[in-house]
Amino acid sequence: SNGGFTFTNVPPGNYTLRVTQTGFKTYEQKAINVGAVERVALSEIRLEVGDVATSVEVVASAARVATDSSDRGVAINTTQIEDTVTKGRNFMMLLSTLPGVQDLNQNDSRGWGTGSPTIMGGQSGQKMLVLDGAVSQDSGNRDFGYIAPSVDAISEVKVMMSNFNAEYGARSGGQMNIMIKSGTNEFHGSGYYFLRNEALNANEFFNNKLGVKRPRYKYHNPGGTIGGPLIIPGTNFNKDHNKLFWFFSYDYLNNKNVTNPNRYTMPTAAERAGDFSQTVTTTGVLIPITDPQTGAPFPGNKIPAARLDRTGVAMMNLFPLPNTTDPTGQRQFNAEFVNPYEQPRHDRILRVDWPVSSKATAYVRLLSGYYNNSGYGQI
Repeated sequence: SNGGFTFTNVPPGNYTLRVTQTGFKTYEQKAINVGAVERVALSEIRLEVGDVATSVEVVASAARVATDSSDRGVAINTTQIEDTVTKGRNFMMLLSTLPGVQDLNQNDSRGWGTGSPTIMGGQSGQKMLVLDGAVSQDSGNRDFGYIAPSVDAISEVKVMMSNFNAEYGARSGGQMNIMIKSGTNEFHGSGYYFLRNEALNANEFFNNKLGVKRPRYKYHNPGGTIGGPLIIPGTNFNKDHNKLFWFFSYDYLNNKNVTNPNRYTMPTAAERAGDFSQTVTTTGVLIPITDPQTGAPFPGNKIPAARLDRTGVAMMNLFPLPNTTDPTGQRQFNAEFVNPYEQPRHDRILRVDWPVSSKATAYVRLLSGYYNNSGYGQI
């Protein structure tokens, strides 16, 4: 009755508002940009008496201030995402560019272990991640979970900082809303290959002075995106490119690393031959080797070659030889090894949008995040 109106659940994009009434000039306001989870307050609309064929166009308006809400949010659009350098191409690093966000995490991995930044001083476990309007977070995990969309697949990021309405409840420490890109009526795509190699790096001063080579440093991250109209021969989706749109993103990252040094006690060459005359405890006390037939120690603590079991010797030779000594002198270990392992990661996103009518739209999104640990470090 008072002329107020509200459009809810409006997808992000640019809109035109048109108001018509018999006996009044048509009112039209263009270039209304609506971001993700944004409350846009338009200026007061006044219809002027006149012919409906005559229109009043408003291209730009005053600053939009939503006086009916005290929520505070910050948005990052596509241009900002593309121009912002993120550590490890981790979408979570976008948070660290916003005011009021503190991220002490130094890990550039994606998915599990991406860290738990705090928003406006809130508790680290009181944040929520929303992907295309759906909560994408394990309720029992204080971090954001394993979902890690490629930054090239993200169209907009909106962070609800504080004082947001009850509809964005469930967590009090801030809410991060991510919107995945959609296809358009024209085909668009992108491709990338991020490469790092020690051959492109300068060596450190002291390494050069001591003749030490540059440490190995290899990083390969290929991927790309593609999207456009979905054409289905023999249907209306073949004639009209404004009926159905699709978007696909793929990102591949294969981290290769080594474990921390693992320390062991391996049989020495003398012990493999039956000579235990130098086999002592950590305090230097000789460990006697007893003859199972007589119960007395072997002379010189050496087992005769004829008494050695061939199968046992073959099994013992499967172990590597010692390659170091305990620098503390306590004889806690005599071998040290690092073991390589790989962590392949595939991130795939497929989204299909269907504008059912001018008042309704629907979409389907499939997200596959494959992560594995292979090699010695497998978990």
